[in-house]
Amino acid sequence: MNLSYILYTVLLILVWVLLLTGFIIKRNTKFIRGYLWVSVPCISLLLLYFWNTSLNNYVRSYLFAAHTYTCEYYDSLKPHSLPLPKRSVLKGKSDACSPFYLTFSKDKDVISFYETVLIEWKNKKLISGFHYAERDHQYGGKEKGYVASIPDGATLDIFIHVLQDSYEGQMLSIRFKRSG
Repeated sequence: MNLSYILYTVLLILVWVLLLTGFIIKRNTKFIRGYLWVSVPCISLLLLYFWNTSLNNYVRSYLFAAHTYTCEYYDSLKPHSLPLPKRSVLKGKSDACSPFYLTFSKDKDVISFYETVLIEWKNKKLISGFHYAERDHQYGGKEKGYVASIPDGATLDIFIHVLQDSYEGQMLSIRFKRSG
């Protein structure tokens, strides 16, 4: 949950009450009825978006999806950014090279998407090689993905935490490990 949603909620309700008070003072009942018919559902939807994290993630995956993973601290990948699957949502801090994303793409689609990306990167000599890996997740389920070797000795891990029948999306983690 984003703490700014508390401020947005308070401001939204305050503006709504001020407008309603202004309309009541003018005593235009027809306009007040119309205002209530339109504003109450709109405010309800906005508050539902702010406070229901599943809905928030789902809407953000369509309207405000993240398209690339870039971290300025990784010298090996500096001129390049790693594309993200469709409908991926950042679940960390944008200024902290956060490796966690929520994606609504299916695990098979994510695996084939990154296989294509990594083959392209290998042909461009951005990575020296990569291999598919599966591992058990500490909280249950499996993680599937790729480990790519970068020519300077660092590795790039791209894994999706596969949850069966997850309608709330699946976690995608991207980790850059420096050599040494």
